[in-house]
Amino acid sequence: MTARGLGSLTAAAAALCCAVGASAAGDDAPALLRRAIAQRTAWTKGAVEFTWDNPQWGGATRFYTAQFTPHENLAVWHGDAEGVLYRDAAGRPLGSLPFGPLYTLDTDDAQWQVQDGAINALMWRRSAPLRSLDVRSLGLTPGVPLADPAQAAGGLEKARLVGVEDGLQVVTLERDGGRLTWRLDPLRGGQPVRVTLEHGGRVVAESRVTLGRYGDAWFPAQVEYFDGPCEGGKPPREVIRVSEARFDAPDLPDRIHLSDIGVDTGINVEVRTQGRAELEEACKWDGQRLITNEEFLARSVSGELRPGPTFERNWQRLRAANARSQTRPQAERDVAPGTDAEGSTRATTGDDGARLKPIPDWESEWERYVREFCDRHRFDAGQRKEADRLLSACKKLGHEYLARRRFAFEAFDRAARSLAELEPAEQARRRPALEAQRLALLLPLREIFEQRLKPGLEKLPTRAQRAAAAAHARPAPARPGGDASPPR
Repeated sequence: MTARGLGSLTAAAAALCCAVGASAAGDDAPALLRRAIAQRTAWTKGAVEFTWDNPQWGGATRFYTAQFTPHENLAVWHGDAEGVLYRDAAGRPLGSLPFGPLYTLDTDDAQWQVQDGAINALMWRRSAPLRSLDVRSLGLTPGVPLADPAQAAGGLEKARLVGVEDGLQVVTLERDGGRLTWRLDPLRGGQPVRVTLEHGGRVVAESRVTLGRYGDAWFPAQVEYFDGPCEGGKPPREVIRVSEARFDAPDLPDRIHLSDIGVDTGINVEVRTQGRAELEEACKWDGQRLITNEEFLARSVSGELRPGPTFERNWQRLRAANARSQTRPQAERDVAPGTDAEGSTRATTGDDGARLKPIPDWESEWERYVREFCDRHRFDAGQRKEADRLLSACKKLGHEYLARRRFAFEAFDRAARSLAELEPAEQARRRPALEAQRLALLLPLREIFEQRLKPGLEKLPTRAQRAAAAAHARPAPARPGGDASPPR
């Protein structure tokens, strides 16, 4: 894989994915292994959440979500435990957009990579079969799997059952001067719990699998990969730990589209060919295909094209985030919907600069705003019911957004706690990036408040109620001489 972020892990995995072959499972293959592979091959869609530890990443655990369909393979890199994708040598977030998620989508003809909220994308034209992690094959190979289950265990027509060891069925496959051995657990769907690769009578790679139950399927909960045999307390070279796995669930998508990762009309695309570093062209996406910047401009001027909603939203959010970062007092008033500088965004310490402000209690603030709006306009019972219905709909949108970005909010909380433990000088260096991330996380909630809740409420008062509320809001005229106190 040529994509940043996943490129290094793919290179490391390629050397150990030695079980890949061109043949599918044959009829003469041992029954347990054949059934185990058939089960995984039969999955048409799935989603797996996992962490990945690899020494190439400087000791930082990476968090991923993988999704697959028959035609697409999506890897979502959420970053490390604090949501950071890249760090400098001192451990500080690196670059102008250091936070995840980062989407890498393999399609039939290309690989795309887009960072969440970005207005730019990377695309690699396929020049050979892309070799990227296929989560369906976890635990089937001695190295990180870069092929689908049928390919990962290819050549099974030559495999043979050699015996039973500690209740595990032992199956071997002689190929390419080496021996691949699976140890299968018949009580757990015949899934492998140990896979070794031998050359010259010596184990050169091994994986150890801990199986878990996910719905009706047995699937790895943890896979440890070793350089050589696992013996004498030797630590694994890398470890993948699965926290959640779902297969063929009805709510999972049948296809994963470019629009699902933010590739929308107007996005800027850098085009390369797989395996080559040089930039071939810089294009625009018109919603269906790549076009030149000149064509996009001409079609935009003629009115034929206009930026898509995702691109426009991301562009506006970037502008808003930049404006807020340059105007701190306004940013603090606007970041929490319905609050002001004295609202729930205030830090819990006496010194606002001593720590990051917490994520505000946006639900309570929205409820307060609706309640005060109803009281100010003296709504009747029917109007209050409508206002509550609108509030519930907006809160539903807010919760759906929080569910989609659950990891990012949890990561921000961890980053805020870590920041508080650093020396003041180091806090000052790291705080701007985290403040920017906080604002970026809250902007979608602010949009729901400003674009849905407030306008919806404004449609409910009658003309008389509006006039009465406006009159009540106007201050009483001052007495002559400037004394605004009531007469005695």
